[in-house]
Amino acid sequence: MRMPIAILAIAGCFTLTNASFAQVVVETLPAENLSKSSQQPPDEVFVPRDLDFRVRSQPPSSPKSDRYLVYVNSPNSTQLEQVKQLEPGAFLRQYQGKSVIQAGVFSQQLNATNIAKQLQSQGIATHIINLSTGQEVALQRAISKFYFVVIPAGAEDLPIIERQVKQLPNKVPAIISQRQEPRGSHLRVGPFTERDKAESYNRYLISTGLTKARVYYGR
Repeated sequence: MRMPIAILAIAGCFTLTNASFAQVVVETLPAENLSKSSQQPPDEVFVPRDLDFRVRSQPPSSPKSDRYLVYVNSPNSTQLEQVKQLEPGAFLRQYQGKSVIQAGVFSQQLNATNIAKQLQSQGIATHIINLSTGQEVALQRAISKFYFVVIPAGAEDLPIIERQVKQLPNKVPAIISQRQEPRGSHLRVGPFTERDKAESYNRYLISTGLTKARVYYGR
C-alpha cells in the first residue's frame, strides 16, 4: 500500500530534524562526556621539589695544624739513652735519608722548643722541623739557663750514685749525667725549667740519703 505523499514528506522532515538535533547535542556536550577512546591521556606534569635541587653541603674542613719534630742528628746509642732520660719515647729513625734520634713530635712550637733547649743544655745538638712546611725552626743555641740538682762526689763514686738515683721509685723526667765541670766532679740531674720543681726533687734525694744534693742554676 502506497502512503500518501504528504505523510512521506512529514516523515522525512521529522528524520532530518532528529539528525540535526543529534549533531547539536554532540557538539555541545562537555569534553569529559566524550568517548574515552577518542581522548589521549594527558602528559604527567613534573613538579620539582626543593629536595631535588638541594646540593649536599660539605662538612667544614678543619684548618691544618702545624706539627714540630724535635730530633738529634746522631745514630749514637749512648746518646739515645741520654735523650730517653728526658723523653722516654725517643727512638732511632730515618729522616731525609739519614739516621737520627727522634725526641718527639709536638703540636705546639713552645713545647718543642722547651724540649730542644733542655737537650741542648746537656750539650746535645738538637733540631726542630716544622713538618707542615719542612722548614727548620730557628733555635738559639745554649743561651738559656736552667735549674739542676747536683750531687758532688769523687769520679770513682759517680757510677754508683748514678745507679742509685736511677733505681729510685720517684722517677724524674730529666737527664742524669756525670760531670767534671763546673766545680769538680758531680752527678747532675736536670734540667728543670722551674726552681720549685728542682728544689722539690732535691729534698727528695736528701730524704733518700743523698745528703750532699743541692740545687744549681746555670747551663
